[in-house]
Amino acid sequence: TLPREQLFELLGGGEAVAAVLRGEDALIVGYGQTGTGKTQAMLGERGIASLLCERLLGQLVMVTRAVATISFCELHGERLRDLLAPDAQLAVIEVADGIRVEGLTRLACREAALVRKLVLAAQARRQLGSHFIVTIQLE
Repeated sequence: TLPREQLFELLGGGEAVAAVLRGEDALIVGYGQTGTGKTQAMLGERGIASLLCERLLGQLVMVTRAVATISFCELHGERLRDLLAPDAQLAVIEVADGIRVEGLTRLACREAALVRKLVLAAQARRQLGSHFIVTIQLE
């Protein structure tokens, strides 16, 4: 088992943070068979999502006044659900540069501790076997 910091770097986490700070998009995907530890590696204690947020928010505070917003949704079968507001009505729409989920709750955060709390709250609402999508945007 690799230490989380080493796994973070191996998966390109540092490169993802640098790309986002340059104004580019970045994506880290956990993919594999059921029961192989993807959720734990990505969302667990000191998981990839937490490390990503810690580094990104730490750099934001030092470099800019930008605010990060975070949203959580799950895709289960063909159903999309907001994990911060489970009763929200969501719609997937096409935009010039791809797709967007309308109606998704986005919360502003500047502290990694808040992100960890939000990840835990969203994860507690997640259905077994669903895809968990965490989106962080800079504004």
